[in-house]
Amino acid sequence: MGYKKILVVDDDEKFVEIVLRLLKMKGYTGDGVTNVKEAINKIQKEKYSLILLDLMIPGVGGFDAIKMIKNVPGYEDVPIIIITAKDDPDLERKGIKAGAEDFIFKPFDVENFFDKIHRNLKRKNSYRNSGIV
Repeated sequence: MGYKKILVVDDDEKFVEIVLRLLKMKGYTGDGVTNVKEAINKIQKEKYSLILLDLMIPGVGGFDAIKMIKNVPGYEDVPIIIITAKDDPDLERKGIKAGAEDFIFKPFDVENFFDKIHRNLKRKNSYRNSGIV
């Protein structure tokens, strides 16, 4: 499997499909879900290397979703990248404080999107190899 399986959590099904196609083009595998309950069910059954999470997801909400994901055993060190259409520095601070590692703002530049994914996966792997996590 390697460290390339990504979970996409966004209430917009078309957006999830587009992101999954982009990920596949770059050699990543992944799954997509449209709510936090489905996300928690997925991560309890499978191991993902990174999670892309819509901050404005209905129901639980992005900040609480981050905490819920980080509380699942084995997911404490899995990077969560928030994807949001709201370009608000206060939201970014709150997201990082809640446990997210990075932000991607919609609409996003595809090159920047993959740079952030690669950087966060690389950081996770270097921590794991160093014995920090």
